[in-house]
Amino acid sequence: MENKVLIQYNHTDPCSFARWTTKECFQFMSARPWQQVMDFYSDVVKDRKPLSALLGKACLSKSNIYNRLESLPPSQDKGGRWARLTFKIVVSYHGGSFDGWQRQPGLNTVQSVVEKSLGKFVDERKAQMLKDKGLPLEGAALVAGRTDKGVTAVHQILGERMSNLKILQMPSIVQHQENSGSYPLLRGPPTECFLYHARAKESKLPCSEHEKGRRVMCIELVANRFLRRMVRVLVATSIREAAAGADEDALLKLMDATCRRATAPPAPPDGLCLVDVGYEEFDPQDCLILKE
Repeated sequence: MENKVLIQYNHTDPCSFARWTTKECFQFMSARPWQQVMDFYSDVVKDRKPLSALLGKACLSKSNIYNRLESLPPSQDKGGRWARLTFKIVVSYHGGSFDGWQRQPGLNTVQSVVEKSLGKFVDERKAQMLKDKGLPLEGAALVAGRTDKGVTAVHQILGERMSNLKILQMPSIVQHQENSGSYPLLRGPPTECFLYHARAKESKLPCSEHEKGRRVMCIELVANRFLRRMVRVLVATSIREAAAGADEDALLKLMDATCRRATAPPAPPDGLCLVDVGYEEFDPQDCLILKE
């Protein structure tokens, strides 16, 4: 097999220092102490530490999420599938413990674990239908946003149609650990993404009393949707351009280039965390890193 030749993008925008190559970007981002970040995310998911310990602002916690959930009575004048309700289910999971969200054969994914757990709440009619088709007794949840392998979620939203139940106490899904796998590349029509908020803040990673907190750079992005690896590419490219001393509008110029090779390779997923999913109009005051 011939070695693949990597063609570097010819940047014409001025900068103070030489831009890192693709290999240099990858090496720099991979060398960061991600394990400490993953350990902190694990504590957040297990409710041992609040996310506010890092960002210094009150964030969502599992206690106040449960307090907002309500159980509605089933419809009295409808039957069959119309008697079911669409339940909003909130889940948290540690990215390092799964091979991403989407179900894939032979891999330990969040979707497979969640839908297997939801099988306990499937009504008799649907259970019989699955049995007749030779399918396992599992739910079929719709997720707000799929996450890549290694990405943590604090407040992921699922939707599942089922008969009326009280609050679902999902089993713990933060301890499952299996071998890693790869993702197929999915292609589709162009999608418009609107970025509402982008802020960065220097902070210290919470640690025990006997350890010294490591300085970290927190980056918050809020948008109507994110494409595959979009956040990780934005972060890695921003760091590369900052290290090169590029102009403040460097990312806008790179976007106009419409060439993937103009950006840096995606940052490792270990530092990425899905904090919340919103369904209301964007309010800047809801952001964790406010404009000073």
